[in-house]
Amino acid sequence: MSDDNVTSLLRFTGPLPPEQAARLERPEFEKVPYLAAEIDRTGARVPRLRVMYSNGDVAVIAYAAILEAISTAPEYVSLICTTGAVVMRGEGLRALLDALQDETVRALVPFDPERHEAPDDSAPVIDNIEYKRGGQA
Repeated sequence: MSDDNVTSLLRFTGPLPPEQAARLERPEFEKVPYLAAEIDRTGARVPRLRVMYSNGDVAVIAYAAILEAISTAPEYVSLICTTGAVVMRGEGLRALLDALQDETVRALVPFDPERHEAPDDSAPVIDNIEYKRGGQA
């Protein structure tokens, strides 16, 4: 809606009450606490892993399709799958290996400063998640 349309609308309806005007000035959502990995609360094995890639894509991968988890350094973890690899870069990512091995991770989420609160200093942080097809991995 253009500014002219808003001005015309306000002439017809009058100004917004203060509580409605304040609601429009707030961000659309509050920041949420960040967790690199969403772990199943019951500790049960989950059949599938949801991966939220840094480019906005989302995949659901069966744990049965994950052949290997590799960490070449604390800031890198890769999940080798039947068709390619999920490659993660961040901080303290080796801490995720036990839960991935036990198949209790429900989701992997990259940190987004516009959406998430700052993580704890000791918590794992995924800066980037991408998928590499067989020939690219």
